[in-house]
Amino acid sequence: MTSKALESEHAIREHLSVLLSSTAFAQVDRLKRFLRYVVEETVAGRSENLKEYSIGVEVFDREASFDPRTDPIVRVQARRLRARLTRYYEEEGRHEEIRIELPKGGYAPLFHRRGAPGLKRTVATALASRNTITVLPFADRSPNGDMAYFCEGMSEEIINALAKLQQVRVVASAKGAEVGATQAATIISGSVRKSGDALRITVQFVDAANGSYLWSETFDRRAGDVFGAQEEIAQAVLGKVKTDLIGSDAGRRTRRPASLSAYNLYLQGRYHCSQRTDAGLRKALEFFERAISEDPQYAAAYSGLADAYSLLSHYGVLPPAEVWTKAAS
Repeated sequence: MTSKALESEHAIREHLSVLLSSTAFAQVDRLKRFLRYVVEETVAGRSENLKEYSIGVEVFDREASFDPRTDPIVRVQARRLRARLTRYYEEEGRHEEIRIELPKGGYAPLFHRRGAPGLKRTVATALASRNTITVLPFADRSPNGDMAYFCEGMSEEIINALAKLQQVRVVASAKGAEVGATQAATIISGSVRKSGDALRITVQFVDAANGSYLWSETFDRRAGDVFGAQEEIAQAVLGKVKTDLIGSDAGRRTRRPASLSAYNLYLQGRYHCSQRTDAGLRKALEFFERAISEDPQYAAAYSGLADAYSLLSHYGVLPPAEVWTKAAS
């Protein structure tokens, strides 16, 4: 092993020690154990062994009979760990040279080293460098962690709005590979907090070249108006990009279902579908069917319903013949 590799491993372990001692990771021993395990395995060259089953057994003390399809503990804790890492790097660790990322869709962490800080660029300068943007999933900071469907819908709404611009390319965010943030000039991220029926949504633009914040805005809205809040914020982001990049207010609005209730039900269906568990998929079916009842012309809800049935068949929960019958009806 080269001296440079040894130095890099030492720096990662040193950073991990600081991170685990931070306020963000206080009193969350299981998450600390989870993070330490995946980092140590990756640094030791065993990242290919970081599977849901092995983590369940080694980190969460599950029995050898552990079945990730029926026990989602690793996926649930991975979401919590990603949220903690985001919180740490937004607050205490915002000036750290090394950053640890746990990509969605996998458990092998990625290690980023920030470039040398330079002069802060404007939104226009950062965008014009490559005219590329990536939109990261919004962080769910609600007390009960029950706003994930809203967070996913918020990201999708922004992506949908920006994709209409010919002058900008929207790059898919990382899902198990180091892409997205490193390939785009500008990163759009944010978080959602909730108190009673009040929502506080924060949106931020980050210059991917040096990690500096280019723009940040907070929106206070009511939880009952999910559709209106998401559309309004997406249009604000779109307006900021268009004003700074191309100086134009022109743009097309995205098509939406006639029923706000149908849209909210669809978002919740997509959230449960993404959990990839028996219970989650059955819950997704319920939400998609309710969305269709609210708006029989809502094509996205039918698509979601088909996806959920397909996954139930793929996982062996429903026989293919029953799925085909459902699809035909």
